[in-house]
Amino acid sequence: GDRHGEGVALNNLGIALREVRRFEEAISADREATEIFRETGDRTGEGMALNNLGRTYRELGRFEDAITSFQQDIAIFRETGDRHGEGVALNNLGIALREVGQFEEAISTHQNAADIYRQTSDRHSEGMALDNLGVALQKVRRFEEAVGEHQDAAAIFRETGDQYAQGQTLDNLAIAYWEMEQPDRATECWREAAATMREAGDQEEAARLEQLAANSQTESRS
Repeated sequence: GDRHGEGVALNNLGIALREVRRFEEAISADREATEIFRETGDRTGEGMALNNLGRTYRELGRFEDAITSFQQDIAIFRETGDRHGEGVALNNLGIALREVGQFEEAISTHQNAADIYRQTSDRHSEGMALDNLGVALQKVRRFEEAVGEHQDAAAIFRETGDQYAQGQTLDNLAIAYWEMEQPDRATECWREAAATMREAGDQEEAARLEQLAANSQTESRS
């Protein structure tokens, strides 16, 4: 039969199963797809399947397994010269490293991802990588640097018109200001985040952000 077609079908099945949170089945499909692509010599397909496998492991909280998958994935994309695929895998690896408390490694990984996205002119993904970088910097209390990354990310999302991502980034920016004991700036960012989320159609998140803005304002007065 068509082994390669089978690999593609299994890869798509793995994504669909992950979407409906049937993680164990998704892992089986992703693993089988990886094997078939390896057998048929499709390195790009293998890289994609490993990326899906890593994301499923991450959803399950199996971060060490996720890290291994993303590292194998990065090696393949470097070998095939797929810069964009490498950027995606690096960004995913950075998130998994952050989850296991390897913050310094997460920081350099997100920096690498942002650099690659910049070189490949993928503005939106660059914004995502910069926002993730900011979160990792906050974990090691490098708040000033985090503020810069979140501001750059918010500017990119404003430019690309992704209001939801912009709202999330402004929330992260507000948290950094809050940690730096600048409640006025935090309030301002949470208010802007709430307005952006409302425009994006997420009323529940907008309400949560408005509450944070109100609490922060109270704090700055006391």
